Amino acid sequence: WVKTYSGQGETHEVISSFADNDGNLYILGHFTRGAQINGVDLLPLPNANPNNTSIVIAKLTADGNLAWHKSIYSSRTSSYGYCMKPIGSNRFIVMAIVSLPYDHGYGELNDLYYLDTLLTGNDNYLVSFDSCTSNTKNVFITFDYNGNVVEQHFVELGYLDNFGQPITPRVLGRSNSEKLSTSVLSNELFGIDNSGHIYVARTTVDL
Repeated sequence: WVKTYSGQGETHEVISSFADNDGNLYILGHFTRGAQINGVDLLPLPNANPNNTSIVIAKLTADGNLAWHKSIYSSRTSSYGYCMKPIGSNRFIVMAIVSLPYDHGYGELNDLYYLDTLLTGNDNYLVSFDSCTSNTKNVFITFDYNGNVVEQHFVELGYLDNFGQPITPRVLGRSNSEKLSTSVLSNELFGIDNSGHIYVARTTVDL
């Protein structure tokens, strides 16, 4: 069988995939407004910037039917998926970057459509922000093969100065994009062992 995916913008790409022992295909991709797989809409975008990049996680059955799909996107900023890996025989994990609906002084309050839920406002959704320096986070999400979330972990990189004191992205980055990029693992693949431990290597620069 053959399936096609398309959309209105330029960003339509399946970046990671694997098949299970029953021949089902799991895909992780970047998409923008109008994204479809064989005519099925993948992104409900009632209030999002149509040019923003969104995350789609989907399962196609062995005969090519779309079993389920999940999306993650923000109304103001792009979200990116980077890699997915199976865990054992009935789970898989996805690594992604999301901008949570929290301002924290950046003036970038946004709504977040996270999997099956639309999150709005300036509240502590999904993760506590008591010690956070940015609303942009890495998230590691474990799903079962039916698309249910098993667990999720939000990660923010931290840096120390020569005296062992924390440095925030406001100090590290000159521009807003630099501030955000210093707090996340971007474009980095990861490994996972039989016990579920995650290993990530990140290329960085001395700012």
